[in-house]
Amino acid sequence: YRELVLVKVKVDPKKRLETRQGVEFLANNFRAKIIDVGAENLIVEFTGNHSKVNALIQRFTEEYEVLELASITGLGRGIENVTYIED
Repeated sequence: YRELVLVKVKVDPKKRLETRQGVEFLANNFRAKIIDVGAENLIVEFTGNHSKVNALIQRFTEEYEVLELASITGLGRGIENVTYIED
């Protein structure tokens, strides 16, 4: 199964360019994407297996101040993993 994770990283306005370049470099190493750029934060999106998601989270928490973290686990392929909800 694959997991989807969103990581919100704090950006110090005084070090904005340096932080963004560092986050971009780290995101590129994991084939992640910066999906939102705010005045004081960046949001990174990543999809991968459990061990890669954990590695990405560990690196971000070691190098940056993580403000928020959201994840969805158990993303499978095909329709057999889809649950339909009827109204």
